[in-house]
Amino acid sequence: MTEEENIDIEKELDELLTKIQPDLQDVIKRSFTNVALQQTKNGEQIKPDILEDISYFAKNTQVNLTRIELLKPPTFHMQAVSLDLKSMGLTLRCSLGEVNIKGLYSAFNENLYNLIPVMAEGHVLISLSNVTADVNVGLVIEDDAYSFINPGIEFSHDEVLVKLSWPSPQRSGGYEFVTTEQLAKHIGMYF
Repeated sequence: MTEEENIDIEKELDELLTKIQPDLQDVIKRSFTNVALQQTKNGEQIKPDILEDISYFAKNTQVNLTRIELLKPPTFHMQAVSLDLKSMGLTLRCSLGEVNIKGLYSAFNENLYNLIPVMAEGHVLISLSNVTADVNVGLVIEDDAYSFINPGIEFSHDEVLVKLSWPSPQRSGGYEFVTTEQLAKHIGMYF
């Protein structure tokens, strides 16, 4: 009988893939980019992404954000790709740049509302700067190709800018506009 050798499967598989396709991670990265470019070239229309309504309290004031949607679908620019065949996982880091969200807001102060039923309503535009997405997906082999399962995605962003507009009696039915940092701090926690 011969003595069994210890085989490092990950190393062997990595060497085999390197021989077959020396720049596999670059090929995967290019594939993601090519699909996005092809969809744009073909003029494929993507439906606006509707987000969930948000409701929160800031002291005694309830703020509701409804009919929230992305102004345009963001483009995912690949920054890094990491393929781990031992655990059958793919990790991506993407940059989305600035993401703009629009919707409606309503707010009312509970204490004041008990005395006078007054509510503030209007439009909201939220801009998130330097949005990045860290994506982890599992890989399975189906027939002769890899398929993705169990995707997980985490978004992060830098600055949040919130612009509000509401009907103004002083402007003959026009709108007043304001940008508020305090509201941006509250809303930034939900995006």
